[in-house]
Amino acid sequence: MCTKLPEDYEIVFDFAAIGMALLSLEGEFLKVNAYFCEFFGYDPLELSKLLFTKLVYPEDIGLGSQEIRKLLSGEIPTCHLENRFVHKTGEIKWGLSSASLVRDEAGIPLYSIVQIQDITARKRVEDNLSYRVEFERFVTTLSTGFINCPVDKIDEEITSALEKIGKFLRVDCIFIDQFYEEGRKYKKVMEWNPPGITPFLTQELTVEAVPGWYRKLSEKDGFYYEEKEQNLKAQLLLNIPITQAGENVGFIGVASYHGKSFSEEDIRLIKVVGEVIFSAIQRKQAEIARRNSEQLIAAAFTASPALMMILSMEGRGVIDVNDTLIEVLGYDRSELLNKQSSELLGLIRQSDYEHIYESLNQQGTVLNREVELITKSGIKRTALFSAEKIMIGKEMCLLLVSQDITEKKRLEKEMARLERLDLIGQMAAGIGHEIRNPMTTVRGYLQYISKKDKYADEVETFQLMIEELDRANEIITEYLSLSQDRVVDFKRINLNTIIQHLYPILSVHTKMEDKSIELNLGSLPDLYLDKKEMCQLILNLVRNGLEAMPVKGRLTISTYRQQGNVILEVEDQGRGIPNEIKDKVGTPFFTTKLNGTGLGMAICYSIAERHNALIDFQSGPQGTKVRVKFQGAEETKA
Repeated sequence: MCTKLPEDYEIVFDFAAIGMALLSLEGEFLKVNAYFCEFFGYDPLELSKLLFTKLVYPEDIGLGSQEIRKLLSGEIPTCHLENRFVHKTGEIKWGLSSASLVRDEAGIPLYSIVQIQDITARKRVEDNLSYRVEFERFVTTLSTGFINCPVDKIDEEITSALEKIGKFLRVDCIFIDQFYEEGRKYKKVMEWNPPGITPFLTQELTVEAVPGWYRKLSEKDGFYYEEKEQNLKAQLLLNIPITQAGENVGFIGVASYHGKSFSEEDIRLIKVVGEVIFSAIQRKQAEIARRNSEQLIAAAFTASPALMMILSMEGRGVIDVNDTLIEVLGYDRSELLNKQSSELLGLIRQSDYEHIYESLNQQGTVLNREVELITKSGIKRTALFSAEKIMIGKEMCLLLVSQDITEKKRLEKEMARLERLDLIGQMAAGIGHEIRNPMTTVRGYLQYISKKDKYADEVETFQLMIEELDRANEIITEYLSLSQDRVVDFKRINLNTIIQHLYPILSVHTKMEDKSIELNLGSLPDLYLDKKEMCQLILNLVRNGLEAMPVKGRLTISTYRQQGNVILEVEDQGRGIPNEIKDKVGTPFFTTKLNGTGLGMAICYSIAERHNALIDFQSGPQGTKVRVKFQGAEETKA
């Protein structure tokens, strides 16, 4: 394999930063450079025994055939193509290839020059972005496709949706299972398999028949697990629970015979698809039930986890609202029924109301618009609002559906705030040591010099300087409390024990300020805690509460269990937190105190994060209640 090139071209050819090869007109390799060998993983001798077409991904061999014909005929001097190639290891790589023909003086082709630039990384980024965009679009359009779908077409729509996502994910099976009889049994309700693939088991199963498997699924509580199922001949079986109101109501399953892996984003989107399809299945079941009994459809409407309202477009006002809407917004049903749309302004922000009706007038529908709902007590809740025209009997109505995403938005803000805390903590850990060392030296010399007789009249000045250095050191200590990398000594201990240990110290503070403190401690399991950090958390919360209260005020420390979590609650009788600064609580350096550092609550949030806990608070003119929720607490085993 050798073709002689002019010396200058030989240097360019050998040391080019892209792959270059000379090919015979039959596609045999005449000469290759080092980059070309690196791109494909073959050495020159191995390539001399191959045809170029053997390196092209089979599905891409026909690409650019028209351009190649033009190249051979002399219509174009060079042809360019983006296509896939096969590495020696079997890895698929992308290349930007260019081909030119070298002709003799008579114009007869002698051989071709092929150049290949590795664009694998770029194409993977593009493919991944395209994949995400396409999947998001698929999920978005999927939910709207079921809104006005006739009941007898829902199964067809679901099958089509499962087929689309199955092909999109390149899996061998995708199915929906549903729990019933209060979760004691489950059965497959929908399944898709590509041609030639045997369907999975379809009979109903009891939870008792597969206790270990069901426990794995239940304990994940909204997550997923992967497991090889040899009896099903699948290399990977992925089951993702579908939850409503905190309960597992079913799951979407995906099986692969070739061991395809899934990213966290894949899992999230598959879960959304499962929830959308499951909602469609439930709608179908509810519609069938409605044909048999109006009472059943009323029950389904009432039990929906979304806030739902049916509004007549023919002058009758609000026809019905569900229990979730009543519970979230705090109204009595009688306060909403028969109200006209103009009388519902108190439920939603004025600007949102105007935009919704503008969309309804122009498009006839509203889909997942973020709005601000207002409860009867004035609390604002963030929701995704959708509205669709539907026929109930012979009356045109509006179905208004809102999904409360207040907690989701709060968690997004919490994540952003924790990222800022982590950055500050990393900075503090990096510079704290370098600052403390010279400070310690200066403090020692100040103490030494202050004891000399000639400075006897300046003792107070020296003491003031030492105190300021000590204050600076305390601030550095607070900075270091924000560090995620600090050593945490977790030991199993009862939270009540820590509070009772601190109570005498806290009582002294309250008596000196003519205030009182009350303990209301419930029965708690032991937790894995860092005792020092818990003391600091409690002291910071109590100190904030005491400083906010007037003389004779009472501060209450409570502990209790709630839905499997341990709750620490500190409630004061202070003046409350102004609305304009509530979102800033816990932000590093933000403080309303004259001598505050703005790190107290930031440290509390940082400690809570290290203990897998969440902090929230409620505040009003009568005081502030701070809750620390330790998630997933388990009782100590005997």
